[in-house]
Amino acid sequence: MARKFFNKKVHSTKKTMTQIIIIFICIIGIIICFVVANYFNSRKPKDAIIELRDSIYIEINSELPEKTTFFSKLENVSEDSIDISLVDVNIKELGEYPVTLKIFNKKYNSKVIVVDTIEPDLTLEELQFDEPTEYSAKDFVSSCKDNSEEECKIEFYTLAVDQDGNEIDYSNYQENGKYKIEIIASDSSNNTTIKSTTLTIGKIDDIPSNVCKYGNNEYDSEKYILAVDISENGCAIDPNLYKEEQQYSAINRIMDEETERLQKEFKKLKGTGTIHLYRNPTVVLNKEETGIVGYTLHVKMEITENGNTELVEEYDLTLDGKRIFTVNKYNLE
Repeated sequence: MARKFFNKKVHSTKKTMTQIIIIFICIIGIIICFVVANYFNSRKPKDAIIELRDSIYIEINSELPEKTTFFSKLENVSEDSIDISLVDVNIKELGEYPVTLKIFNKKYNSKVIVVDTIEPDLTLEELQFDEPTEYSAKDFVSSCKDNSEEECKIEFYTLAVDQDGNEIDYSNYQENGKYKIEIIASDSSNNTTIKSTTLTIGKIDDIPSNVCKYGNNEYDSEKYILAVDISENGCAIDPNLYKEEQQYSAINRIMDEETERLQKEFKKLKGTGTIHLYRNPTVVLNKEETGIVGYTLHVKMEITENGNTELVEEYDLTLDGKRIFTVNKYNLE
């Protein structure tokens, strides 16, 4: 009886040992498979090309960038191989945010720069008063929205001039008449939008017609694309003033804004290379050639990279800030 029990116990022990060995072998196999898989997944393919951008730009309150946006060149690398976290990037606040990417167990450092380069979206309405009264710039605003979601700063435009080059105060018309009013909306990033509307004081029958000392503001629209209109209330201004600082400041401001806009766009789209920017303003006379209506602005942008220079953008700017392109490599708007 004891012998039978002993044989049974030995047999059970052998069976348990066999199970332990099998389990141990399985565990070793799993570990080996994991190590091998991790080795091959972390090993950079010989034909992989990885070139990282130092930084990328995104607009405030826009969407977070895709993984591949961080690379100026990425070949033979799947998106699944790129490990990145953007949880610290606050798209609602301007600033620079460091970003670490990991590919094939190697770390790469870049950053996301949240910018605001978009001007406020301004809509104006006309005002009419039967008699002189006080009014503010905000009274002419139907709506103003900015991509920053902050409140627009609304003011009267202060650089306009009359027919004889005298500065105009849009805030203080008190005589019966129909007046052009220019309003400027801006945000905290100094993006601006300027639009014009009309103020009428008095009843229509009591409003005197304009007398244009230098002719009206009609010009050859088939020949010229007007970027800046410096005429006032339907009248052209003194043609001898076209180079005066007060009048030329309007086109200077547009040129500076467009230069800054292009520089920001270039950083977001390209990131490297040297910009060559050519701005060519031209004065526009009215059809009678007796007065100035405004200025055109023709813009060319070339990029030099690795010793090669290429024309990438060429366009004329319209009154509402839109671009009429003849060359548009980067599909700017």
